[in-house]
Amino acid sequence: MAELIAATPPATWIPALGRTPEEVLQAEDAGGWEESLWQGWARAAARERDQIWCRALLAVADWPGERQASDLLALLPVLPVPARATAVVRLLRRGPHLPLSLLETVPAPWPEPLARAVLDRLARPGPPVQEVPAVLALAGHRLPVGYAEPLLRAADRWPAGSPLLLRFVEAADLLTFRRDMGEELR
Repeated sequence: MAELIAATPPATWIPALGRTPEEVLQAEDAGGWEESLWQGWARAAARERDQIWCRALLAVADWPGERQASDLLALLPVLPVPARATAVVRLLRRGPHLPLSLLETVPAPWPEPLARAVLDRLARPGPPVQEVPAVLALAGHRLPVGYAEPLLRAADRWPAGSPLLLRFVEAADLLTFRRDMGEELR
């Protein structure tokens, strides 16, 4: 079913169903085909670079299992960076993880809402420890340069001497270096 839906341009569904993409995706009963329909529409929307369908699909998406992750990630580059960042913030707030692949879709510098969402997730219990070092390495390059102090405050939940605490300090040092270099070049 997903392959059949994926082969159909998404714009076909609006006149065929007489609904907007948002209305189609919010329909109550898909007869157990919800996952296949979402996957098919996601693949078609990414292939056709249909921003309307991409926005609608991302608005209802949660961070999926590994099988659907590539479909979700394919939708994000279709959107302009501000809309992409907004979608990533929503996914971060709804999901249990800080998936690096999701954060990598938004170029530097991260907009304020995304920067705050990442710091919030790093500061509270929840992200699996194995995700934190890679996210911090990316954050050192993509957070706005004024985020060194907030990043160090987010590190407060980690015990002194923790290898993760060192990663927070390294990322904050990189932000400070980037800020200082930017000031020197002005």
